[in-house]
Amino acid sequence: MRLKIKMKLMVTIIIANVVTSSLIILFFSNTANKIIDKNMEIQAKEIEVSILRNIHTISTDLNHINYKLIMDGYDTLKEASEQPRITRDTFESIKLTMELKEIVEPLYQFQPYLLGMAIYSKENRLMSFGLVDPVVEEKLIGYTNEAAYAREIDDSTVYIKNEIKVGQVVLGHLVGFLHTSEFLNDQLENLPAGTQIALLDQKQTVLAEVGTIDEDQANLYEKSFYSEEVEAWFHLHLPKKPFLGPLTQNLRLMIFLCIVIVSMSIFVATLIILKLSKRIDQLNQAMERVKNKDLSTTVEIQGNDELKQMSIVFNSMIANINTLMEENKAREKEKKEIEIDFLQAQINPHFLSNTLNSITWMAELQQANNIAHLSKSLVSLLHATMYKGQDLIPLSEEVAHVKSYVSIQKVAYIDSFDVHWALDPAILSCRILRFILQPIVENSILHNFVGTNSEKGQIKISGEKRGDKLCLMVEDNGNGLTEEAIKQINDREKSNGKHYSKIGIHNIDKRIKLYYGPDYGITYETELEVYTRVIIELPMIGENDDEENSPLG
Repeated sequence: MRLKIKMKLMVTIIIANVVTSSLIILFFSNTANKIIDKNMEIQAKEIEVSILRNIHTISTDLNHINYKLIMDGYDTLKEASEQPRITRDTFESIKLTMELKEIVEPLYQFQPYLLGMAIYSKENRLMSFGLVDPVVEEKLIGYTNEAAYAREIDDSTVYIKNEIKVGQVVLGHLVGFLHTSEFLNDQLENLPAGTQIALLDQKQTVLAEVGTIDEDQANLYEKSFYSEEVEAWFHLHLPKKPFLGPLTQNLRLMIFLCIVIVSMSIFVATLIILKLSKRIDQLNQAMERVKNKDLSTTVEIQGNDELKQMSIVFNSMIANINTLMEENKAREKEKKEIEIDFLQAQINPHFLSNTLNSITWMAELQQANNIAHLSKSLVSLLHATMYKGQDLIPLSEEVAHVKSYVSIQKVAYIDSFDVHWALDPAILSCRILRFILQPIVENSILHNFVGTNSEKGQIKISGEKRGDKLCLMVEDNGNGLTEEAIKQINDREKSNGKHYSKIGIHNIDKRIKLYYGPDYGITYETELEVYTRVIIELPMIGENDDEENSPLG
């Protein structure tokens, strides 16, 4: 079990550390990934803004060219618009083309991303061309009345179209052809390796693509955005590697730190658990010794915690057990001594009873009624002293014994006292300890009436129920008692030998407390030259109650 507890604690600590570290690493990784995604989003947005801004710059330059055409070439534009078709063969075509070219050439030459330009009528007829690339120029001239910009000049070319408008009159369109590859390559500059920018048309067909993707698809950030000015889509692939590098390095550092922390925690926890288990073993071993009835065991546990407190409680418990056992031994010894005294007081009752029965029979034959009555009372009293193995008897039986004793004493003391009874009939069936009333009545006679010149003695014996207690009282009108007198009465060894029972009141009080507990017993109320009252408090035990139901049963 001890190893099991240790293992449970160790496993719990290891699992707690591993789970905690894993959660920290997972949280860090997720947080870092979110930060990377956010940074990638910001970077992609910056690239988008840069590309669209550059395209807008080209469009703005075309607007400047457009304005120049309207201001300086209006007549030429109008004349060209009236021509049925621009060709390279007619003088007029060449003349008009060169005139328009002279107007716009100084402007678009300063725009590096323009592959060339063309001017079209509002019916989409070619009116002038000024392309740098002769091959493209040949393609453009070869077109008939269809708009050249409506067709693919080459695979990587897109256009920017602007209206040539005077007031509300549209004279035609100025179309600038974008050098896509060169434009995209310039946008790729200063971007991380592994970045790719693609240009797609409305049908998602790739028109141009720069850059090489050399990263795992899982480590790429993708973004698409649309340009209305070139009427095409830009698709961006950004690598996460520049951001993942520091993350990976930090993650490795964190994993290393977590491993160090977990190892240190396990080491420290192991030391604590071993120390704790050693102290638990001390307490457990002490309990085992107590289990084997070694009540001299004590345990000393160092520290200032719950285990220390448990050791203090354990030692206190053992001390209390030893004290209770000693008290119980003393109580049992005292009880045996009282029972011995009680047995010694019987003075061979069977022999005396048989003898007195013979005297009674002879007195009745000789009609000596007073002798017969006295003998019967003495026989009855002797029967009361005979030990029958019963601790409890009905109160009515105890009363009968006292009445027999009183009859004898009235003869002995020549009727110098009277006894009055005031017992609640409801309590006569209650069971009490044997032989507790007679010694008290005896003490009233001997210590209050004998040898005094007082008036005729009066003894009142009463009893009633008070709450859950049975209260019996013996009261006399004698001389009263001093504390010293009460002490002498309670001292059995100093008895003058005149007691019939040789059992003092102190003995009775001890019997009651031993049998019922400390809440019961005998108390005195006395006033010199006035009265003495002895109060006996007992528990209420009905005739149907078992002795096991007594307070100490």
